[in-house]
Amino acid sequence: MTTPPAPHAPSSVVGDDDADLIDRLIANLAMTQPSEPNGKRILIVDDEPSIVRLLKVNLERQGYSIETAENGVQALAKIMAAYPDLLISDVMMPEMDGLELVEHVRRHPALRDLPIVLLTQKSAERDVMNGYARGADVYLNKPFNPAELILVTHRLLFRGQPDHSENGADPI
Repeated sequence: MTTPPAPHAPSSVVGDDDADLIDRLIANLAMTQPSEPNGKRILIVDDEPSIVRLLKVNLERQGYSIETAENGVQALAKIMAAYPDLLISDVMMPEMDGLELVEHVRRHPALRDLPIVLLTQKSAERDVMNGYARGADVYLNKPFNPAELILVTHRLLFRGQPDHSENGADPI
């Protein structure tokens, strides 16, 4: 387990077992003004409630509509009910892992272009290459930087479109 940064240091990186740090990050976010809704829907798939909560709060503050699932089976059901604009998934989950989920999504003709971010603790080079080979657009490791995830999300959802952030600045 990693030691959380000193209270005066910025809390920009979190891991699965840093629930206190996640709670502090969420409390800090509650003091910022949320962005206007942007009409983009994101499905977050992770079996760790604290990670789901952190992702959900960060992305909702950016104006995204968030759905969640605890595993690949639930995610597929939600995807088929209403296609999301972006999928963020852990790799290691029960019932159906994130790699299997990516393969299922990529086989569906209407979902082939769905942007997919894998967010996982599996950081060995072969794991990263396997994630990309299966169809992930981005592979981020836990612990992750929430600001990086927000930037990646924004770029995947709005690539090729006019800048959607204030004064041309990145949305972080």
